[in-house]
Amino acid sequence: MTSHKRTKIILFTIFSLWLIFLFSEPLFFNSKLGMVSYPFVKKGINLVCHQQENKLIEFFGYNSLVCARCIGLYFGVMLGLLVSFFIKSDIRKNHKLFALALLLIFSDILLYDYINLYEYNKLIAFFTGAFLGSTVFNYFWNSLTQLKDQD
Repeated sequence: MTSHKRTKIILFTIFSLWLIFLFSEPLFFNSKLGMVSYPFVKKGINLVCHQQENKLIEFFGYNSLVCARCIGLYFGVMLGLLVSFFIKSDIRKNHKLFALALLLIFSDILLYDYINLYEYNKLIAFFTGAFLGSTVFNYFWNSLTQLKDQD
């Protein structure tokens, strides 16, 4: 197994665990330790996401720990990682996709938050986040492999 493939497997495992953790709110309410640690976990995750209640994904009466767009970003990174196992992508070809992904997110934020053209839509937020996350993975992987190949 190549070192690049091993690194991708490690990254896949880390992101899988992270995504599972983001939907772990029910686990916090099933033990005393969980209930005590929950406020600290929420505060810690607040460093990476605003966690506005109306933007969280609800499942089985519980909420995700981050908003729909953040879950989309993490899911997109995972998707980009999975695709990279099968398709070798050249980063120079992805500048337009990355720019488009940023444009879509900025447009969504502008249209619902500042222009008030429509209400917040978790599905739009998730998919724009996923699109950006998958393109960001290409940049991340390219940088990582360049550093690793220099050794």
